Amino acid sequence: MDQAQTNAIGIPRSPAQQVELLTRMSLAAGIRGFVTSPEEVAALRALTGSQGILVTPGIRPAGSAKGDQSRIATPAEALRQGASFLVVGRPSPTTQTPPKPPRPSSTKWPKPSNQPPVSPTTER
Repeated sequence: MDQAQTNAIGIPRSPAQQVELLTRMSLAAGIRGFVTSPEEVAALRALTGSQGILVTPGIRPAGSAKGDQSRIATPAEALRQGASFLVVGRPSPTTQTPPKPPRPSSTKWPKPSNQPPVSPTTER
């Protein structure tokens, strides 16, 4: 949802503020698993620390079309931001050619990190 959509349903906060509020409420209730867009995964990782389980949809290969997704990331970007699990969808749900059955990937995927992302301003 974007700002206009949250305002339309009576939420006076930005989407980022709403995500933070709901995450804090959920953590207080003992919830540790969240589905989060690539845009919010770093913020949720900062709030949940290493105990959070963050499932991130909207994952597309580099250079692929957005399709019906407005907030996407590559697998490497999402993992770098703190995603625990990725939901990798077919880039175009309306394609005329059905996808081939999945086969084992020879791609070396980076291991997920349960650590908060390192910002460019963080000293090492």
